[in-house]
Amino acid sequence: MKRLLGGSILLFLFFLAGCNETFETIVQANNAEHPTDHHRFEIGTPHVVAEPDGFFIEIMLTSKDPDYALDEDYLFAISHISIDETGKEYEAQSSEKEHFVTDQDQDAVLIRQFYTPALESEAPSIDFTLYVQPTYYEHEVVFNKLDEHVRSVEKNDLTIRSIDIKGKKLALVVEDVHNVKGIELALKQGQEYIYPISSITDHHPHFNSFHAEYEFAQSLPNTLTLRMRRPHLDKIIWEFPLTARKK
Repeated sequence: MKRLLGGSILLFLFFLAGCNETFETIVQANNAEHPTDHHRFEIGTPHVVAEPDGFFIEIMLTSKDPDYALDEDYLFAISHISIDETGKEYEAQSSEKEHFVTDQDQDAVLIRQFYTPALESEAPSIDFTLYVQPTYYEHEVVFNKLDEHVRSVEKNDLTIRSIDIKGKKLALVVEDVHNVKGIELALKQGQEYIYPISSITDHHPHFNSFHAEYEFAQSLPNTLTLRMRRPHLDKIIWEFPLTARKK
């Protein structure tokens, strides 16, 4: 089943614009060995489709993670300017997106962006950038059934690397894709939230991580449910430099 998502080049300008609740915009270049690598989705081979008055760049993404829907949890945009192998620039005029399910039951999105003027080369390669903004981030993240044996548990791109429980004290190493300063922790017991009476936190801003030691008024159980609250959410944008060639 296919569903047209629609859109125009104005989406690109809106996509990169700031918003009031955003703490910071972070553009993360993809440094993987293969430029189409991502743990949540696969980026297909981009193609150029020539037209008399211009050309389309087409690219398809398929989901690797059923917990995140491509049409609901991400915004996609292709760069306004693309460049051919001679250095000539082309300007985007319109953009459209189509959400569908593949024959293999994979969640997929096809992005088509139209550029002018028409191509001069018979077999061009066109360089462009795909931008992806994840929109699924939440301020509150709850981790269930945590104990001392847990290592590197991740939820909503917030990761607890290690946990140590001793009597009334809890030690954690935490990493996040957002700024970790000010993250608030509480122990959930039933419908109640219990806050530590004291804490010592050592931040590592370069790695967006911190090591913290918390002390509670009473001894802790062996298995915990923890709520972490992010005070702010950065606008994360993933950047994928790509090359499209004629079909």
